[in-house]
Amino acid sequence: MLRMAVCDKEEETCSLIKALAEESIGCKVWTFHSDTELLESKEKYDILLLDIGNGEPTGIETARKIRRCYDPILIFIAEGKKHVLDVFDVEAFHYLLKPIDEEKLKEVLKRAENHCKLQKEKEPLIIRVNGENCYVPKEEILYAENYARKVILHLGERQIAYYAKMGELEEQLGESFFRVHRGYLVNLRAVRSYHTAGVVLKNGEEILMAKSKFQKFEEVYMDFLRNSD
Repeated sequence: MLRMAVCDKEEETCSLIKALAEESIGCKVWTFHSDTELLESKEKYDILLLDIGNGEPTGIETARKIRRCYDPILIFIAEGKKHVLDVFDVEAFHYLLKPIDEEKLKEVLKRAENHCKLQKEKEPLIIRVNGENCYVPKEEILYAENYARKVILHLGERQIAYYAKMGELEEQLGESFFRVHRGYLVNLRAVRSYHTAGVVLKNGEEILMAKSKFQKFEEVYMDFLRNSD
């Protein structure tokens, strides 16, 4: 689930954005009423909506501090267009004017959500193998298999086994992977065909699919194909 923070001195604005975000993209939302309060939280968020404001620090100054620590999607909120050019310095994703247009906000949040998902898919999977960190490109994983207390990643001609929980891996890999069976997690990009009892991968391997998963798999896979480049 995506993490989002809203920082605006107006309680009404925070409440509106929080409600619309939870409804439209289903993310977890934190609200703050000052930039200082946000910075002191020391948490990291996927999406950050900041009121530009005129206080100390300003929203842009706060954004610069945050950029030095991590790279969230930054969406600015302002009462006018005075700072619209300034936000390019901190690589803003969008600039929203008050009063908030609800439909416009939903549209921007949906685009931000899609951008986050694409970015997360590009990030390598970081796992611990034999006491060392191992970086695995997600696109190379054909499927993951649950075996005893281990997870086995199948990457074409090689395999990587390590101690992990399948549920945690499912969350790390994101929406381009689907849990076709409690013991198997399949990369949708690697699917060649499917039927009610299994998924056939592009390398010819066939993965067992639970009967209860078929309908949901078909819905997710069709949606994946429609939204793929």
